[in-house]
Amino acid sequence: MIELAGVTFAYGVSERPVLADIDLTVGAGELVLVCGRSGCGKSTLLKLVNGIVPGAEEGRLDGRVTVAGVQPQDVRLQELSATVGSVFQHPRTQLFTLNTTDELLFGCSNHRVPAPEMLERLRTAVDDFGLEALLDRSIFELSGGEAQKIACASAAMLRPSVFVLDEPSASLDADGIDELRAVLAALKRSGATILVAEHRLHYLTELCDRVVYLDSGRLEAVLDRETFVALDEERRSAMGLRALARVEVGPRLRPAATPAPEGEASAAGSLLVERLRVERKRRLAVDIADLELPAGEVIALTGPNGAGKSSFAAGLSGVLRADASIVADGRALSRRERLRRSFVVMQDVNHQLFAESVIDEATLGHDLDDDAAMTEARAMLESLGLGAFLDDHPYCLSGGQKQRLAIASALLAGTRYLIFDEPTSGIDRDHMERFGRRVQAIKHDVDLVLVITHDTEFIDACADAVVELDQGRVVGRHRLRRVTPP
Repeated sequence: MIELAGVTFAYGVSERPVLADIDLTVGAGELVLVCGRSGCGKSTLLKLVNGIVPGAEEGRLDGRVTVAGVQPQDVRLQELSATVGSVFQHPRTQLFTLNTTDELLFGCSNHRVPAPEMLERLRTAVDDFGLEALLDRSIFELSGGEAQKIACASAAMLRPSVFVLDEPSASLDADGIDELRAVLAALKRSGATILVAEHRLHYLTELCDRVVYLDSGRLEAVLDRETFVALDEERRSAMGLRALARVEVGPRLRPAATPAPEGEASAAGSLLVERLRVERKRRLAVDIADLELPAGEVIALTGPNGAGKSSFAAGLSGVLRADASIVADGRALSRRERLRRSFVVMQDVNHQLFAESVIDEATLGHDLDDDAAMTEARAMLESLGLGAFLDDHPYCLSGGQKQRLAIASALLAGTRYLIFDEPTSGIDRDHMERFGRRVQAIKHDVDLVLVITHDTEFIDACADAVVELDQGRVVGRHRLRRVTPP
């Protein structure tokens, strides 16, 4: 069904190949997991299969790629989309309409699927993906996880024989991942051929037939499922791979201290949310009172997709207008002051990359004649695995590398409130752990480290406290019992 023979690919006029000497065959009906460290070439391999490279994105391809008997670079993308369904790492980049129901029907309409058949497919997609609450919604009101669901369902609506999914679980909560797993299982039973590039591995270990491991653009290993699952912790760690079973932090949570009584001061530097009400499109997305965000801690903000986590961060930081009373050091902060004190790393970092090179992006707004600042920036980028890309354009980086660049910019910004929205999506084990160590190291130098995340591996590794949101309200506050190594 899919064959790559002697494939080497480099973007643009770059002399540095992203993939080199790849030989791979995927049989009809197989589900193959593609894994490896961030920047190893996973996304590019998928783009070769769905024709995006070298079709929509320029580059030099050597070797042969064949999918369902055709070479993707010789077929128009709109024709190939009927055979290969794609789900991108950042789902908003593949949404075309303003309304979720229109989006689900968009591909079928372009391919002139008869109306009765379209409606039948829509009903099936709604049931399979649990989309009842997402129908007839504005695309712009969706959370990242909700947008991911719509993107997955839209691809399935065309009933292609091949699916390629790039980090499909990156923005999903635990329930969403379970639903995604069920859908992939159903697609596999129907005979579809599936390629999934992932860092979160736990939900695929029982589904995959084989595992393709890439390292620095080269195919280092192809393992059957049993061999892959049998990898010990030392070997998996050396490969930079995440856990093969879902990490549960629930047993280690304990109730957080209640807010300070009225009139009693909070700890120095802590933020006290006395009131925060955020509206989105005339809908109340966040309604919170009496929440203390302690200084000197890494706080994980969790909750189901659509719970209001990103809206909370935007209102708290001043990015969005809000009815707010946010108190620090005994006085209320204006929206302008909260904006000045905050640095927010967005869920889709493509929205906040502006410079022409990686080093320029990391030092944006800094004095370039300050040798100490430049040395610090280079050291930061090196520590996050970006030292070899200082002169590269940010948009030439992989998704995980862009995420790390935005993290570097935040850590170098010198602001007092650091807010990260799903910073570990698209990031491998090594860099997730490096980021965790970084935020632990700086948490006493700033007044707030808030991480919006579904990533239980990250929470388990470095969070000190957890705040749970649901339907815009706080439903739980916890601290983690830290286990001291023997």
